[in-house]
Amino acid sequence: MSCDLSNIHIHFIESGIKVRPFSLDVRRSRQTDNQFDHVQAKLTRTAGDHIIDNHVDKEPVEIIADADGSRLYRGWYTSDGVKLGENTSILEISDPRKILKVGTIDKEWGRITLEKYKNSVFERRVDPHNVLTGKEFTTERVDDTKLQFQTDGASQEDIENEPEFMDGVFNFAAEITPMVNGDGNFDFREDSPYSALMEIADIWETQMWVDQNGKLMIGHPDLSATIYPAGQGANNWHISEWNLPENPAPLKAVYVKGKMDQKGGKDTNLEEAWNVLTDKKKFQTRAAAGFLDDDSLEEVVVVSGKKETTDPEVLKKMARGAFYNKHTENNRGSIIINCMVDNEIPVSQYAGIDIGDQIAVNQFESGCENIREGLYTVHSIQHDINGSDGWSITLEVNKAITNGGDVKDRFWYFDPTDPDMTEDGNAV
Repeated sequence: MSCDLSNIHIHFIESGIKVRPFSLDVRRSRQTDNQFDHVQAKLTRTAGDHIIDNHVDKEPVEIIADADGSRLYRGWYTSDGVKLGENTSILEISDPRKILKVGTIDKEWGRITLEKYKNSVFERRVDPHNVLTGKEFTTERVDDTKLQFQTDGASQEDIENEPEFMDGVFNFAAEITPMVNGDGNFDFREDSPYSALMEIADIWETQMWVDQNGKLMIGHPDLSATIYPAGQGANNWHISEWNLPENPAPLKAVYVKGKMDQKGGKDTNLEEAWNVLTDKKKFQTRAAAGFLDDDSLEEVVVVSGKKETTDPEVLKKMARGAFYNKHTENNRGSIIINCMVDNEIPVSQYAGIDIGDQIAVNQFESGCENIREGLYTVHSIQHDINGSDGWSITLEVNKAITNGGDVKDRFWYFDPTDPDMTEDGNAV
């Protein structure tokens, strides 16, 4: 069975308008400031005229991929979203996060939980058509039900056994789940909800994206991942091109800086050290996370911003998030999936691939390339669909962390004014 494109259409949810595209270009990526999804469809001129004549504006739009209603993308349309040509038209669908740029916040918060802060900001958006259907923190709910490793001619025992690299993949997932309690010091003056929520993402080392159902998600996409198998066999996605670095640069650990603390913090394990250092009036709180095999901070060179907290547990969570984010940024590569080959993959799987999902590859040879076994995290997706070339998906990926149990964290105090103290807070 090869991928069937005959049921792909674009549905305007409120007005009920449906149009069938000649081609689709859907590009999604992990959120960085002002880097939004790019979604464009080529239509007939008649379809473009029909959308304009119905005076559609700020309406939710979904791209449907098959007869069962599987959603490939959900965004929204603005009144200038159609460009008319002589015989064709171009439809642009806006990233749902852009709706958060409408509205203003003029408020100051002192100490506030992350949950209440997020809710308060979200409720100040201007979204009368419910482009965003809700909001949620990511939690650990990995879906590996689609994972079936299979190679041509493999024994039944081989087919049923998962590869060794799957062991312990999610050992530390819960350790980077965004905290809902902690310090906060936020002062907004005519800022948009978008900029306010981006500050959450920056301080808490999380990300902000919208899932296929229109829900605003805050956290780490990987924690709500679906795992898809790729390689040889009828149940595996077909990799047509592979471009990944042979020797990825290692990342040992990162550290983050917290606020200055005059009280010695909340970690009772540091009380004795605080009593010894009674002449110190202020210390900067710091935390590191990564592959810390001893008390040394050598090779820990990545610093991630100033965090508005002195709480050791909160700051260590932030350090873990920073380590995880930095890992996903390093040594990116790409793979291209051919959706038109004969296999047992339903269209709904191709449509459902999302930011943070993972591709589990069983090792095989493709032409002159040796595709390496492993688990790869998706942080950028591009669907290219047209009548002549079919459907291909370009995925930007990086090797996932499969030894999460070895990731450690550390908290310490540092006096930046004292030349007789090392970076880890120990007296020279």
